[in-house]
Amino acid sequence: MIRDSGVAERGNFSLLIVRDARLVLLENMDYKTCKVIPNLLRKYRRIRGLSQKQVARILGLKSASRVSRWEKGSCIPSHVNVVKLSIVYRTMADALFRDLSRTLREEIYRREKQILGPESPNK
Repeated sequence: MIRDSGVAERGNFSLLIVRDARLVLLENMDYKTCKVIPNLLRKYRRIRGLSQKQVARILGLKSASRVSRWEKGSCIPSHVNVVKLSIVYRTMADALFRDLSRTLREEIYRREKQILGPESPNK
């Protein structure tokens, strides 16, 4: 859901839309601790030499506008579409959102350490 203010909500997170193909992740609407999360969708599409329209057709989408919105960061593809994109782009799904994966991994490890103690396995 996108509000007029440019904020999209998804699950427990809210996303503040930023212009140059980035999203700002705001956990629990905490604007002071926002994190910028760029995606690499455009880069991988260009490496494959595909147009947005071609990618949309391969994925079975009606138009390229959804691919464009994903690349700009104005919305996030579903889990299924992330997997489809990783297949089309011949890469792992977490590579498409590398910084998000890194941020989430660090957060999970930090929480594991808090809950399980310092002897918990890191990686």
